[in-house]
Amino acid sequence: MRAFAYRKIPEAGSLIILAIAVLTGGPAEAADTVDPLKLTRAALEDGFYELAERRASEFLASAPQSSPDYAEALDLFFQALNRQGKFDAILSASRQKRIPDDKPAIAALLCYWRAAALSGLGKKAEALAELTGFEARHPSSDYRPSARLLRASILLDCGKTDDALGEMAAFDRDYPSSPWAADNRLKRAEVLESLGRHEEAIAVLEGVQSPPFQPEAAARAACLSARNLFRLGRSEAAVATASQVASNAAVQGDLRAEAYYLLGEMREAQTNLDACLAAFSNGMECASSPGMKRRGAYLTALRLLDGPASESSLQWARNFVAQAPNTEEAQQIELRLASCLLRNGMAAEAEKEYLRYQESYTNAAGLAMAFEGRGWALLSLNRAAEAASDFLKAASLAANPGDRARCLYKAADSSYTNAQYATAASLYDRVVAEHPGSPLAPNAALQAADCTFRTGDADAALLRYEKIIATFAGTDAAAEAMLRIGEI
Repeated sequence: MRAFAYRKIPEAGSLIILAIAVLTGGPAEAADTVDPLKLTRAALEDGFYELAERRASEFLASAPQSSPDYAEALDLFFQALNRQGKFDAILSASRQKRIPDDKPAIAALLCYWRAAALSGLGKKAEALAELTGFEARHPSSDYRPSARLLRASILLDCGKTDDALGEMAAFDRDYPSSPWAADNRLKRAEVLESLGRHEEAIAVLEGVQSPPFQPEAAARAACLSARNLFRLGRSEAAVATASQVASNAAVQGDLRAEAYYLLGEMREAQTNLDACLAAFSNGMECASSPGMKRRGAYLTALRLLDGPASESSLQWARNFVAQAPNTEEAQQIELRLASCLLRNGMAAEAEKEYLRYQESYTNAAGLAMAFEGRGWALLSLNRAAEAASDFLKAASLAANPGDRARCLYKAADSSYTNAQYATAASLYDRVVAEHPGSPLAPNAALQAADCTFRTGDADAALLRYEKIIATFAGTDAAAEAMLRIGEI
């Protein structure tokens, strides 16, 4: 959020000068004839943030505060620092600047950027305090809309959703012609959607789908509206709205892709997998950025792996992983691929995929799933001892208590299957001791008693059965324990 917008330089000569400056690490001699702020704006837009910082700093060092361009240079300087995450530097610079009495615009600018820096540093309460009464203290500042939006963003970060929505609604009322009016409405609608307030979200978006808002904003609003309509069960209207965006060749490619992906999800919900995959394919064709194309490939892989383990589906998933193996999406597809193989009775192939995940990634949650999945595959392959080891590793990595209890229980089952009754008993005992409230605890206690009986210690087993009857009275395990006592 900023009061001064930068833009690309239209003159080819300026771009050449900028390139020289980047390559040499300093200002080119020819740059003396070019507006330095124009170069700074170009550097910001093209992602040369250090260069933009240096250019703006040079200007500020030589220009008096009375210069008509001083405020813009200062803003560009802070923007460059902000893009680099140099929040401490913004805070320091904003506090060191001396503000003449006749420069209220600079005072407002410094206040805004102090708040932005504090927010970036995680000091949300201090940032909100900095913004308190901003519009009253700076009634003529161009930063009033930016400050309002920054305040709304910080309130969202603090979990004060209703207050944030109030700020956004007030922004719509007070600054309807702001360059950020459409973005504010889109964000407001997303927040309402996240709260399940779909009708309100649709109402907010209606105003964005017509002039004076730009076509791109209108297309984004239409996609959001379609999603909310779908959540409300108004499928026909949702499909029609998304289709208008998807089929409009004048709409930017990634937005059309977004609409197609949404259509795919709608078709999937209607159990029309072929239409779903066709929509994803159309989206990938429309997408203009590699990231959006890859998203379509990811969505396709997920759907393919939910079905039969056909060679084409498996190959699609493997290709997706191979193209960018270190991404979070690749890790998810690797796990889904292994799960698909296991679900379709291909335990040997599944075991290899789970092992590949274990050897390739370090994500604890993913590893917990990989060790548990491989445990199931190994059990199917009659490799119970190895299965027990993997289930134990899964239990040690699982974050959820229910997952830990389940994996411990399966480790015990695997040891039982391998006739390692003493080991199995100790693992079942761990389930009871570490997860006494788990639904698995009564059966774990019963299994531990059975293991003890199988080791030949009938007296110890009898004591265990009696304890089960007392501890888990009224459960199926207690009833089974009574039967076991009768058999002994």
